[in-house]
Amino acid sequence: MTIYEPPSTPPTLGKPQYPKWLWLLGLVVVVVIAVAVTALAFLGEDSDNNARDAAIERFIPTEGDQIFQQSPVGLDLEAGYDGTISLNGTPIPEDQLDKTEALNLVLFSPGPDKEVQQYDQGQNCVVATFWPVSDEAAVASRSWCFSVL
Repeated sequence: MTIYEPPSTPPTLGKPQYPKWLWLLGLVVVVVIAVAVTALAFLGEDSDNNARDAAIERFIPTEGDQIFQQSPVGLDLEAGYDGTISLNGTPIPEDQLDKTEALNLVLFSPGPDKEVQQYDQGQNCVVATFWPVSDEAAVASRSWCFSVL
């Protein structure tokens, strides 16, 4: 007569059991991929915004964007900076710029009785000139282009 001995491990009921080291390896791979994707996103963010100068937080719109006819254009500057813009070679007078000092925004929206009444169809380019408020002689400029729908 044979005595029945139960198996030392319970049956898996059709689900494969993986060793713990394999689960750990999978977790490490997922973490490495997540870190790589995040790093690439941050690297791409500066190039998307064309933040080529520490004084500029972002261009509005960003390089290559497509915007509507009456959308504002301009830039978001670091605290302590001021600036002006030119659109397609036309300087925009100070009194036509929408400046929000608390946010350091310098924007322009075309319209009636303004230097530029509407954007050109297709590509338009902006030149931003900016300077630290504490040293107005330290002027810099950057340019970028966008398209109008």
